[in-house]
Parts: sequence; structure tokens; C-alpha cells
Amino acid sequence: MNKEPLSRRRALRGALALAALAAAGGLARPRAAMAGNGAKTDFQYQDHPQDGQHCAQCAAFQPGPEGEPGSCRLISGAINPNGWCIAFSQR
Repeated sequence: MNKEPLSRRRALRGALALAALAAAGGLARPRAAMAGNGAKTDFQYQDHPQDGQHCAQCAAFQPGPEGEPGSCRLISGAINPNGWCIAFSQR
């Protein structure tokens, strides 16, 4: 076993290696585990369309039953099909 004191450079390399492993593990998580947890305010959600874009056209929107609000893979809570947020992504 190595009895030398831990150098600052060696400690930094170890910390960077651990950070890289943690980041890789975070990226490998299933998308569903991270879905629907965002706050409406974080995504600047509004209940009306913007520049002709609305939630019903977005890839993250999940329609609800007829006449009911839908849901979103990114934002928690009820989502108006005519709403909009900064994460809009055309289907």
C-alpha cells in the first residue's frame, strides 16, 4: 500500500474522475424518470399561444381526454393545449 501523502494534483484528478462518472450516470438515466418535474414558472408557461405555436403542436405534449387539459413530459400539472412555453419543440 502506498503511504505517500495525497498530492493536490492527484486529489484533483480523482475528483474529476468521480465527477465524470457521476455526470455519465446522470445522462444514462431513462428520460421518463426526469419527465414532468419542471415548474411552469421555470419554463415561462402561459395559457395562450405565442407566434402561432401552442402545446398541442409540441413533441412533449400529451393530450388529455376530450375537452380536458393534457400533460407535458417536462412540466408538472395540467397543460392547456393552447398554451405555450420556452421548451416548445415542433412535432
